[in-house]
Amino acid sequence: MVSSSSSSSTSDNSDNSMLPHLLQVQTEPAAPTVVHGINIQSRVMLVLNFNDANYVTCARSFSAIFGQYGLRDHVDGTPAKGDNDWVQNDCAIMSWFYTRISPELLSMVSGDADTAYSLWRGVRNLFRDNKDTRAVYLGAEFRNFYQGNLPVLDYCSKMKVMADRLAGLGAPVNDKDLIYNIVRGLNPRLHHAIPHITLRRRLPSFLKTRSMLQVEEHRIAESEKMQATAGWSLKPQPLAPPRAVRLLQHLRLHIFRLRLRSSPTPPRTRTRRRALAPGNSRPRFLLPRPLVDARSSLPPMPRKRRRRARLPPRLHCRASGPP
Repeated sequence: MVSSSSSSSTSDNSDNSMLPHLLQVQTEPAAPTVVHGINIQSRVMLVLNFNDANYVTCARSFSAIFGQYGLRDHVDGTPAKGDNDWVQNDCAIMSWFYTRISPELLSMVSGDADTAYSLWRGVRNLFRDNKDTRAVYLGAEFRNFYQGNLPVLDYCSKMKVMADRLAGLGAPVNDKDLIYNIVRGLNPRLHHAIPHITLRRRLPSFLKTRSMLQVEEHRIAESEKMQATAGWSLKPQPLAPPRAVRLLQHLRLHIFRLRLRSSPTPPRTRTRRRALAPGNSRPRFLLPRPLVDARSSLPPMPRKRRRRARLPPRLHCRASGPP
């Protein structure tokens, strides 16, 4: 009995090391009426599960409530007192756990003879079992994590969550290591901001570092937006041809039309028949197809009809002598 109590107290002491010093001070327990009136969903926003790995955050939230209402002895292995107030408060804590623990996780730790301490210890053992091995793998992930395309806020939050998980596994990460790991995995766009953080006489805190990186990220985004807008408005437009080039084009078109009008224009059918007739290897005139198309776009010109010269009527009388 003594060994079990000593082992439980040892594990509880290791669990208490992650809590602030003031939360480890034992306070007077609150009345059951006060404890039953606590809305735990408004005090602990998270639901504990394996996927989110939010054990450290939930443990800190519950520990703050235990310290506020003097309920620390219900989860630290202190022997049960057995009076009515103690039992009512213990049942209230169990109802909190049933509400804030996911069903999959609750099915692993709950039983018929549940107490607040048995549920708390079962959840802690699930998340801290083989903590040395898990700390090694999590530490490797923490030191090889890069920002990539993540925003600064999400990147820093993920790094902070991994640091908290390492602290829960008995391998705490101080602020200095956390900040150096954050600047190590930054996106290359933010590399110019690293000297402003690391070359200071006093290294900034985690919150200050995150704020500085967020401001720089916002500045870069606004600068890229302005450059994109300026590049669209200043895009070079196709220039019109010079006046001399336009005049030369009009002159060529005018000469082309004059040649078409002055050239002999036999009917198209006769021209093609002469070109295809046997023995007529050299047609008199054959327009290529592009010129025919260009000619068809011009207005038709009136065709001049040839008129024969009318001779005076012949005189059928003989010429007479001089009068």
